[in-house]
Amino acid sequence: MANPSQAGEAGTTANRPQTGPSSTPFRRPDPEPSSAKSSASSSAPSGADLGKTAKDAADAIKGQASDLARNVGQELTRTGENQKARGAEALHQFANAIDGAAGELEKQSPVLAGAVHEAARRVDELSTSLASRDVNDLVDQAAKFARANPALFIGGSVAAGFAVARFLMSGGRRASRPTARPSADPYQI
Repeated sequence: MANPSQAGEAGTTANRPQTGPSSTPFRRPDPEPSSAKSSASSSAPSGADLGKTAKDAADAIKGQASDLARNVGQELTRTGENQKARGAEALHQFANAIDGAAGELEKQSPVLAGAVHEAARRVDELSTSLASRDVNDLVDQAAKFARANPALFIGGSVAAGFAVARFLMSGGRRASRPTARPSADPYQI
């Protein structure tokens, strides 16, 4: 009978890997069969795919930020237009009040009444101009004025702030004061 190792060389066991100390040097098996390589590469994104995905995400974020900025800008413009209309109406009413006061002054001092009528006319022109202009134009005009006359602009802003604060404070005090009721006891406060 033949030695199994000799029989393996001669025929049927030549294709089987041999183990043990008498075997041929160790060969590394293929880490992945070729079919596994192709399926792994199709499921794992490549560097180019990741770059494209990142670029698409960045473009989407830019688009959303642009839409948000446009929506905020439109809302601010709408709010500005509403405030502009309210301001123009308040100026028109103020002009009418000045004109009414000038009418009362005509009997006592016609010269002073003429100057007050002129002031009322100018305030009314201002309200008409304010109502007819675009909010963006008004902002641009204010910015140009501020650059040309920074001290006057800051001083005017401070004065307007004080005037608005006094107006708001005086209105709040009247509304919060309780009305006095007569008392039967003259010494009771």
